[in-house]
Amino acid sequence: MAVRQVPDLEAYVAHLQQDPSEVDALFRDLLIGVTSFFRDPEAFKALEAKVVPRLFADRPPGAELRIWSPGCSTGEEAYGIAILLKERMEALKQIRKVQVFATDIDSHAIATARAGLYRPASPPTSAPSGWRAFSPPNRTAAATASSGSSATCWCFPSRT
Repeated sequence: MAVRQVPDLEAYVAHLQQDPSEVDALFRDLLIGVTSFFRDPEAFKALEAKVVPRLFADRPPGAELRIWSPGCSTGEEAYGIAILLKERMEALKQIRKVQVFATDIDSHAIATARAGLYRPASPPTSAPSGWRAFSPPNRTAAATASSGSSATCWCFPSRT
């Protein structure tokens, strides 16, 4: 409202009704687009140590595994989950169909996630040991998630 010099909420609502581009600008301002590979070290360590092993232990070898990553933004966290699952399959010497479905309401962020192309990055402190094999510029995350195993990461816009 301050940027548009609108005096009150009623006037701003009227402005939103008159200018669809302002609705898009407000939408973008409200989104939280903070993401990176293995962004929350404690959460990813817990996933790697406690959750992922149970996902494989509770299913017979060869059973399909599907994961949903809501609010995935540009996809780094979803691809991080796919990397953890792929590494677990390699450790167990198992091949199974694994799919990570990622959704977000931001169509621009989902376009980035679908492309799976990220700038070169240093390995985060919580990255698994095989991070270098997956990290740009060694590979794109999209190629990583689907090459050499049955792990696939799909990114979709959420319906609003």
